Amino acid sequence: MAYQSPVEQIRFILNEVVDFAEVGRTELFSEATEETVNAVLTEGGRIAAEVYAP
Repeated sequence: MAYQSPVEQIRFILNEVVDFAEVGRTELFSEATEETVNAVLTEGGRIAAEVYAP
């Protein structure tokens, strides 16, 4: 069984538990748009599954 990164679960936590939209309005995280975070999560998951896990 190959490793699959829990990207959807992390997105759920960021959107439903943490309220990422509110966090993104702070000065510290103002550049962390939803699109950027999704890209980082997706590519991070791909690297974990294809590079680290094998």
